[in-house]
Amino acid sequence: MEKMYVVRKRNGILNLFIGGHAIKLPNTWGFTDGAIVVRLDKEDFPNVKWEDDEPTEVLLVQKKNKFKE
Repeated sequence: MEKMYVVRKRNGILNLFIGGHAIKLPNTWGFTDGAIVVRLDKEDFPNVKWEDDEPTEVLLVQKKNKFKE
């Protein structure tokens, strides 16, 4: 499984990086080649702050569906 990271940009935008690594730059977060970047709701991950020096690694967990088709 590819590693995933969540970062909050200086302007409050929250991004999920998949398959690459986030790199903190002076005014934003960059990412390594090959990363997929997904924008998340700003309200998600309230513990992730712009002031963080490192990205927050996250794990995608698949839950069983309670409803059967």
